[in-house]
Amino acid sequence: MTSSFKSGVFDGGQFSVKKFHHKKHDLIPNGYVLIKQSYISLGQEDLDVKDGFVGLEGSGVIEYISGKSTRKLKHGDRVCYNLKRPLGSCEYLILHEKNLISVLDGIDMQLACFARRFLTAHYLLHKMFMLQKGMWVGISGASGVLGQILTKWAKYCGLNVVALVGSDAKIEFTQNLGANASLNYNDPELVSKILKLTNNYGLFVFYDLIGGDIFDICKDTLSYFGKYVLVGSHGGDAKISTDKIRKKSLHFVAPSIDLYKALYFETIIGGMDFMHFIDKTNFDIEKQIFNLKHLPDGMAQMQNRSRTCGVVIDFLT
Repeated sequence: MTSSFKSGVFDGGQFSVKKFHHKKHDLIPNGYVLIKQSYISLGQEDLDVKDGFVGLEGSGVIEYISGKSTRKLKHGDRVCYNLKRPLGSCEYLILHEKNLISVLDGIDMQLACFARRFLTAHYLLHKMFMLQKGMWVGISGASGVLGQILTKWAKYCGLNVVALVGSDAKIEFTQNLGANASLNYNDPELVSKILKLTNNYGLFVFYDLIGGDIFDICKDTLSYFGKYVLVGSHGGDAKISTDKIRKKSLHFVAPSIDLYKALYFETIIGGMDFMHFIDKTNFDIEKQIFNLKHLPDGMAQMQNRSRTCGVVIDFLT
């Protein structure tokens, strides 16, 4: 039996999927696991697709393990993962067991497929700074999938959260996530409202998931020695002024998940933590589900910046 992968191109010729036909299992190196995909989640990175393949995060079921598993994984186990390059639109994946996160019983596999964004929230809240209960943090883009996770998890950790959104229609949505305050970042009184909330002390950390002009809000609402964390850039390149950073001795950080989770045990620890968070809070994300054949429709939905739902591709139907 020989190794064989068949590539197929979806309607429109832009996105592709690899269909797994047969693979001689003894050709798979020891320590690697064959996973049958269940779901993948689409993210902003997928909008820059170049070779037709999308999906940096997903969930699936183990069909084969090469050699003896050092992590005691077994056939039929449910797992999720975070990739460094988009391969999720493959029907099967072969990944090293060290890169897998076990999905706890009772956790929805459609929710587990957002593993990359849960791991991002994990390092932002648990690995970058010594955050303490009662501290004030700001989150721009709080209605997006990462923003929802970050807002809810920050509240679970005992932090006070100011959630910033782009329209009044999203204010109630983020308040329901538990934010202490939900504000439209176009509000002309935004800065004064945030300072009043924090007794004029300002925010300890501002997580900017958007980029663009958000820094103007950050530099006025952060406390002295506050932390400006640039995570996203789909709003354009962040317009940062070093002079304004110096005036308040602000800390500027532009972190990368691929560095924070470069060591395999960081992925495993982060996975255990976010599974615990989901289990204890019953957290969920509103999702739009597309069959694999309708991947282009899912990609089109990703262009909708007003959505508050995650976009999931279903391999099971």
